Amino acid sequence: MYTTASFAGDKSPCSLGEDDQNQAFSVCEHGYGEANEERTIYSLTNDFVFKWIFGQQKHEKHCICLLNALLMLEGDNAIKSLTFLNPFNYKEYKPDKESIVDTRVKDAKGQLYNIEIQLFPDDSFVSRTTYYLAKLYSSQLKAGDRYGRLCKTTGLSLLGFNLFTTSTRIVEVFEFRNRHSDLTLEETMAIHYLDLTKFNEMKPAKLRTRFEKWLHILKFGDEYVKIKSGLAEELIQEEGVREVVDEMIKINSDNEKRQLMEAAERSRTCIDLMKTYAYQSGIEKGVEQTAITMLKKGLEIELICEFTGLTKQRILEIQHQT
Repeated sequence: MYTTASFAGDKSPCSLGEDDQNQAFSVCEHGYGEANEERTIYSLTNDFVFKWIFGQQKHEKHCICLLNALLMLEGDNAIKSLTFLNPFNYKEYKPDKESIVDTRVKDAKGQLYNIEIQLFPDDSFVSRTTYYLAKLYSSQLKAGDRYGRLCKTTGLSLLGFNLFTTSTRIVEVFEFRNRHSDLTLEETMAIHYLDLTKFNEMKPAKLRTRFEKWLHILKFGDEYVKIKSGLAEELIQEEGVREVVDEMIKINSDNEKRQLMEAAERSRTCIDLMKTYAYQSGIEKGVEQTAITMLKKGLEIELICEFTGLTKQRILEIQHQT
């Protein structure tokens, strides 16, 4: 029997509470396991799976197809080739150090792209993504280089939560634009926030655009691994989709890599649920309660500092009080 790895966006952040927090700590301590002969299927939103399929030079085509589809690049604007700036090396992979999953690539024109997945809310997410986009943009120059050498830099954030609650659009694109006209600084920076929770899977497959087909694979591709059914003709015809699904089937059958995928899922769930709990609380009392729970679970003080934002001294005071 198979079970699909949970998609964070399927649960409203507003519904997370103490039980979910305890679940996060339980996952940290004990892992998921595969009881009752259920074998978890790890999807493209799993940190390890995403980096394996889209983060290696040997899988260049997969990443090209993904970017062209989700950024809607066609004709002369379509990406033809990519160089990976931080290629994934699974032998050096340490899930507890990979709290941010990003893939940085450069195309033949010199344009840069940063792709990442964030499945749980984070109150500093927008600040962090814009910071790293600007950092990637500025990294193109060395001392003495001319500013004219700078190439456009694009960020693509795949979200498993509703970042912009007043919007019903799947994707929100931000760029440098004149507020009084349509003038845009096109060759600088842009960031695309793509909300997987707003994708309507009920739309008939034959009516889906290339963009929608890839959204479907990102969110539901693991279903084709679980039930081992063939892809719909519309998906087979979409360049790159079949190869990505085949690779997902292959990696889910590899016992060595499954251990790393489980560790990635456990680490991410632990980190993100705790961040979500603190994100929802938004007040000192809630953050300190999180710290108390973490202390009771025996987690390291440095880790508690990172997740709660509290100083080491304050955490030691809390520890002494409890």
